[in-house]
Amino acid sequence: MELTISLLFFAFAAAVCIQLFVKAHNLNEESKALNDAHMIATQIAECYRAGEIESLIPDIIGDDGMYKGGSYVLYYDENADKAKQAVSDGYTAELLYAEGNLDIKVGDYYSLSVYRYIPGKTDAVNKEVAP
Repeated sequence: MELTISLLFFAFAAAVCIQLFVKAHNLNEESKALNDAHMIATQIAECYRAGEIESLIPDIIGDDGMYKGGSYVLYYDENADKAKQAVSDGYTAELLYAEGNLDIKVGDYYSLSVYRYIPGKTDAVNKEVAP
């Protein structure tokens, strides 16, 4: 009888330990995905702020040399490196550009909005101050 109770106790303890390891693994995967998404969004934002967004999105420049508004999609692999097409374990960065504002959304993990005034390429936002 005592041996049966001891075996049940250790079986229950083993089940709890296995659940803890599974939970830790899932948290680690979620943390990695969030970190990769943050790194991708930050990289895109820095390229945009530096005026080098054309290196990531060649289609953004119109025939007149001005930025075209619209939606763009960039693909990244599971290591957060740029890919030419969608990768099953990778990330998808959706970019929405309109008049100097670039909204970046990396999957369901992270989103970021960046504004940059580009003389001759974007419209300045005029805010009048009441006297």
